[in-house]
Amino acid sequence: MIKYLLKNLKLPIELINVIYSYVDLLVEIKQPKRFWFKRLISKDYFYGFQDSILQKVILKQEEKTLQILLKNRAYNIINNIHNSNINTL
Repeated sequence: MIKYLLKNLKLPIELINVIYSYVDLLVEIKQPKRFWFKRLISKDYFYGFQDSILQKVILKQEEKTLQILLKNRAYNIINNIHNSNINTL
């Protein structure tokens, strides 16, 4: 994918190969993100609301909650909420 993007820059192929040789393709495997999910799903989401506007509001609130917890480095709370949600499924 990265080499394809480099080819679109219309550079000589030799230069593209040199640039590509410095790209680390395994960076996400070597240093994975601690939390890869976008939001915490609370029990409010599972109440079965058919109103899509209400679901969007709930998802935005949960996304904001996760961002606040990440900002405050509350990793233990995030893990507990996530594990609790997995167990309820």
